[in-house]
Amino acid sequence: MTNLQPIHVAPSHTEEWYHARKTGIGASQAAAAAGLSTYKTPLHVYAEKTGTAPPVIETDAMWLGNALEHVVAGMFTRKVGIQIAHAPMAMLRHPVETFVLATPDAQLVNGELLECKTTTFRTAAHFGDAETDEIPEEWICQAQQQMFVTGAELVHFGVLIDGRKFRHFKVHRDDDLIAGLVDAERELWERIENRDPPEASWKHSRTPDLVKAMFKTVEGTRINLSPKSVELWAEYKRQGEIKRVAEEAQKKLKAQVLFEIGDYFAGVLPNGKMIRRKHMIQEVKAHTKDFIDAREVNYDGGPIIGQAAIEGPVADPDVIDAEYTVDGQASLPAPDPQTTELSRSKKSKRSNRVAGFDLEKRFERVDVFLRGQGLFFYSESDAGSCYYRTPDGSVRVRVADHQPNAATANWIRRFKVREIRVDDPDFEAAMSRVEANDRGAVLPLPVTAELDSES
Repeated sequence: MTNLQPIHVAPSHTEEWYHARKTGIGASQAAAAAGLSTYKTPLHVYAEKTGTAPPVIETDAMWLGNALEHVVAGMFTRKVGIQIAHAPMAMLRHPVETFVLATPDAQLVNGELLECKTTTFRTAAHFGDAETDEIPEEWICQAQQQMFVTGAELVHFGVLIDGRKFRHFKVHRDDDLIAGLVDAERELWERIENRDPPEASWKHSRTPDLVKAMFKTVEGTRINLSPKSVELWAEYKRQGEIKRVAEEAQKKLKAQVLFEIGDYFAGVLPNGKMIRRKHMIQEVKAHTKDFIDAREVNYDGGPIIGQAAIEGPVADPDVIDAEYTVDGQASLPAPDPQTTELSRSKKSKRSNRVAGFDLEKRFERVDVFLRGQGLFFYSESDAGSCYYRTPDGSVRVRVADHQPNAATANWIRRFKVREIRVDDPDFEAAMSRVEANDRGAVLPLPVTAELDSES
C-alpha cells in the first residue's frame, strides 16, 4: 500500500454522498467513462453529471444488492478468513486528480479492499476460475480506480450467486490500466465542466433512448441542420417503411396459419412443434403520456438562429445499412421494382410539369434501370425528386425533372451525387444507349455527367 492519502468526502449513501457524486467520476462509472462498458457510454456519464439524464429508478435487484452487502462481507470473512476493518467506507477523492472518486464497500485488516457483489448463475457462467480476475470489465475498472484513489494493491470480490453460492475473485493493481482510465476521465471531466458533450456511440443500444431523454424542452427557435441530416432522416424513413412492410407480412403469415387451425386448441406442425391457442384477458389502464414528438413537416418560415453546433453524426455503416449489408455484402435484396412503388405522394406534382411526353413513365423507366444496376430507392423529396443508393452508400443518384435548390446543390457537390434529369430533351436517346450496355458495368449516367466535387 502506498503513502497516498485520499480526501474524505462523505459517508456512504447519505444525502451528502449523493450530492458529492456530481463533483467527480465514481469508480462504478470508470468503465463507462473510458468507453469500456456494456451498459453505458461516456455520453451517459456526461448526461448524469450535467443533470440531463433521466433519473435512475432503483430496481429490486439494485436494492437487494445494497441490502446484501453486509451478508456477502460476512461470507467473505467466513470463507476466505480475512477480517474486515472498515465497512461501509466513505466516499474518497484522489488528492491530485480531484475528479476521480471511489467508495469501496470495505477495507480489510491487511489494507486490501473488498467489493461485495450479487448476481445470477447465468451471468456468473461467464466468470473464470476462483481467485482470478476473469470477471466483468466494469468490475475490473471499478477495482483499478479504487486502488488509484486509496493506494491499495489488491481488491477482493466476494460474489453471491442466486443467494446461495459464494465465489471469490482477485484483481491486482495495474498502473497501465489506471493511467488509461484517468486520461479518459480527465478528458470527459473537462467536457462536463465546459458543457461540451462527447461523441455519441450509435452502435450502443442505449444511446437513442439517452438522446431522447437529454432534450426535454422545446424552444420556439429553429436551427439549420447539416447535409448529413438529410441522408440520416431519409434512412430513418426508409427503415420505418421496411418495418411497416415486415409487420404487415408477419401479420398475414400468422393469419394464414390461424385460418388452418380454426377454433381448435392447437395445430401440430410436421416438425414436431405446435401452434397453440389460449384465451387471454389483458387489462389496459388509461394513462397520460408526456413526450416530445419529432416528425418531418414543411418549413414554416420561422426564425433560424444559426447552424447546428455539431456537424451531424458520422454515418455508421453498421447502423445505417444493418438491414442491407453484412461485411460489405448485401444481406437483403433491393426492393423489387415490380412490387415497390417508385413514388407515392408526389406523382400529382409531376403529371403536368412537362408537356409532350409522359413524365411519370420516364421516372419508372429510370427506376427499373437503377434497380437493375443494384441500387435501391430510399427517399423522395417534397418536390418529387427520387433518391437511390447502393447498399454500401458508395453511389448515390438523384432522379429529378428540375434544377436542385441551393441546399440540395451543396449536398450533391459534397457527396458527389450523380443526377439523371428526366426532363432533358435527349432523355430517350440517352436511355436507349445505356440500356443496351452491359448491366454489370459501372453505373452510366443517361443525361448528366458525375458532378465535380470542386464545382
